Amino acid sequence: MIQMGESVLIAVSGGPDSVALTYVLKELSIRYRINLGIAHFNHLIRENSQSDEDFVELLAGRINLPLYKGRKNIPQFSREIKASLEEAGRIARYEFLDDLSDRYGYDKIATGHNCDDNAEQVLMNLFRGAGMTGLSGIPPVRGRIVRPLIRCSRRMIMDFLDQQGRSFVMDASNADIAHLRNRVRRIIIPQIEKYCNPKIAVALNRFSDLAGDEEQWINDLTECACERALIRENKSSMVLSCAEMASFHVALQRRIIRKGVMKVKGNLRRIHKNHIDSAIRLIKSLSSPKHLHLPDRIRISTKGNEFHISKEKSALRRAEQFTVSRTEGYDYHYEIWGEGELFIPEIGTKLVFWESAVNEPEVYEKTDGKTARLDLDRIQYPLVIRPFKPGDRFRPLGMAGTRKVNRFFSDRKINPDWRRKCPLVINEDTIVWIAGYRIADSVKTTKDTKRILMIELSLA
Repeated sequence: MIQMGESVLIAVSGGPDSVALTYVLKELSIRYRINLGIAHFNHLIRENSQSDEDFVELLAGRINLPLYKGRKNIPQFSREIKASLEEAGRIARYEFLDDLSDRYGYDKIATGHNCDDNAEQVLMNLFRGAGMTGLSGIPPVRGRIVRPLIRCSRRMIMDFLDQQGRSFVMDASNADIAHLRNRVRRIIIPQIEKYCNPKIAVALNRFSDLAGDEEQWINDLTECACERALIRENKSSMVLSCAEMASFHVALQRRIIRKGVMKVKGNLRRIHKNHIDSAIRLIKSLSSPKHLHLPDRIRISTKGNEFHISKEKSALRRAEQFTVSRTEGYDYHYEIWGEGELFIPEIGTKLVFWESAVNEPEVYEKTDGKTARLDLDRIQYPLVIRPFKPGDRFRPLGMAGTRKVNRFFSDRKINPDWRRKCPLVINEDTIVWIAGYRIADSVKTTKDTKRILMIELSLA
């Protein structure tokens, strides 16, 4: 992790893990001639964040190490980038650490993650449906990020601090089970330890080690396959051979597409399995040019034998037609991947999609009419826009059971001609809005709603 004579920047929150790491590296610094510095990042979330910052400042002075402080309004930042507080905090924190390392010449950045953190992360990633990368957990080394305590348990760290008589601060929010990580730490893992495996953390860490080794092996295979399919590339685009891509197993296709998106986008935030699978379907559609838009201005398209992954200079505001499925009996069939405008020329109608955060969401809000208000966290893109077909059912807002869409139209005496044209908004095969009339109960906003998807129907 750390070579003789290197400079190491320690990320210190003031909590037990980072404080223990600081004292351990300080003791080792003489033997290994390591130059150390301390970095503290204030997320401006908690009321006592300033006292944490003051504690770290005292710690740095006590052991005579340089201190670098940074701060950012993470709640505001999370809204700007449309990410959770945890994700936004992680992004801002590592940007701060990377900037310091570049500016002051630190070779490595050390964080205080331990093996219990890793076990929790593996479970959380599993709950989210992660692939092999997520199940590999927290890597001991990632670029210049090193985690010297990753094989130590939380109990070992607390015992060390107790034996050394070292003080630290505790984040009161760690007790708030509204956060998934705290529920995993305080409820789920203790229950697994009690009823299934008392050494579940050890088992999860062993599993993540195996997954990490296999992930590295698969990455090497992916690199070779990507070189084989590559036609050309630059900073903002990658062009692959459709014929070569079609010859690969679907698992390899997914990894190559993810690799291409990562290259042109810089990250995989807001890119989901549905996005990748829709891109794979384009590979098989060689009869005519096809394209789709992914979040953050990513365009994927085919032209002849070329499969393009690129990042556009301007926002892709208008949702593009993905497929026309007349063989299934639809007059139109579109997919929408996020904010934007969708014009449906077959019926002369426009749908506008936009996302917003909420500060004090309503417990219950009727959305009958031309504008729908949906809980965004209950939705998985893409949303499919198509007309009614026989047999369609949905669960209207406020009702316990489902009912046939055709019966819903009849009860409201809706013109038969419009019944055949009326747009239905579909989420993972479930109707979430009969445009202009009623949303589904499953996507209504509640007091727990954090983000809202607004959809407005209008005649174009």
